[in-house]
Amino acid sequence: MKIIPIQHHKINNINFKSFSIYFCDNVPEPDEFVKSSDSIDIARLKKLNIPNFRLIDSTSVRGATLADKNTNFLKELQQSGIERIVDLRVEGGLETDYARRCLENGLGYFNLPIASQANRNSEKAKIKNLMTKIPEFFEIMDKGKNYMACLLGIHRTDFATALNYLLNPKEPASPPILSHIFVGNEANLTDRYINLVEKVCKKMKICTEIFNARAIKLQMINGIK
Repeated sequence: MKIIPIQHHKINNINFKSFSIYFCDNVPEPDEFVKSSDSIDIARLKKLNIPNFRLIDSTSVRGATLADKNTNFLKELQQSGIERIVDLRVEGGLETDYARRCLENGLGYFNLPIASQANRNSEKAKIKNLMTKIPEFFEIMDKGKNYMACLLGIHRTDFATALNYLLNPKEPASPPILSHIFVGNEANLTDRYINLVEKVCKKMKICTEIFNARAIKLQMINGIK
């Protein structure tokens, strides 16, 4: 099945202000999209003051890496209902001290290595690193109760949430709200994420008819501020 590149759609000419409420001063709170959860204690997690903390959905959250946090912090995360860490840093891995401390404190650990823009040698290398772990990543996201993070919890975390939304066989309940909605002066990189995910899709030969429909939804909810 041939995927039509997203830039070929007329969506780029749409006035997003007629579709989205998130413009100018009407910026949502990080948990506006999920008011409550029976799976995790959102209020308790918010008290940890994690940089760029936000909800992905009703059972998973995102933010900056917790690799430099102490044992008590990780225990608090686990006691709030989080079951595993999804570490997006290329320096992560099961052999690291961070993974060991997570496991010792009752948290599962999964590394999906995504190179940062500064350390990326090529898009090809970035995609190759992702390929073998993506199916397990989708299964983990389906289970929920995850804390997902890159270094700052912004760009690579945006890409990973977009990847999960666009390609996961089990479509998430709603398109993810990306960082530019919350972070002042942050560029809207939605198109870039969609194009990168499309390359992953083609490389893995898992292209589906729903990709374009999901891509349009992702663009509409993340329209220009």
